[in-house]
Amino acid sequence: MNRSDKMKGFAVLELVLVALILVVIVTIGIPSVVRFITNANNKYAQQTLKAIAMAATEYARHHNGQYPTSMQDLTNNNPPYLTDAYTANPNYGFNFSCTWSLTDFTCSAIPVGMLSYKNGYYITSDLTLASGRSGVVLRDDGIGEIEEIKGGDVGGGGGGGGGDKGGDEEMIF
Repeated sequence: MNRSDKMKGFAVLELVLVALILVVIVTIGIPSVVRFITNANNKYAQQTLKAIAMAATEYARHHNGQYPTSMQDLTNNNPPYLTDAYTANPNYGFNFSCTWSLTDFTCSAIPVGMLSYKNGYYITSDLTLASGRSGVVLRDDGIGEIEEIKGGDVGGGGGGGGGDKGGDEEMIF
């Protein structure tokens, strides 16, 4: 047996070191990817609820202050207030649903998977967007300008719940 026959292949120690390095990379990388996807899904849910609320508010401005009674009222107009019926299918880890009346509405984004905020989000006709215990209240001055009023103690509704203590998650409408 000559020297070149002995040098073929990898030593067990080399294989163990490569496996250990791969385990470290996966251990660090997977939580970062999951966190990135979760944050993206949460932002999508917040933006979707904001879009629905703004469309419903605009609809009410054109219909003597009365809110739509269904998502179809927003999507079947010409031009439509919304181009997508968000409540039709789960989107990015959330089920969207709305409860409509002529005087108010509540829309919620309830998580359906592990890659979204566990308590979900909701928005109401007074333009309160909340997640769990925190939210941002918006005031509409009636001429298209919206002023942000930050608040921490937002009452319950939809999938968000309420609380007696403000949360530390801030949402900008």
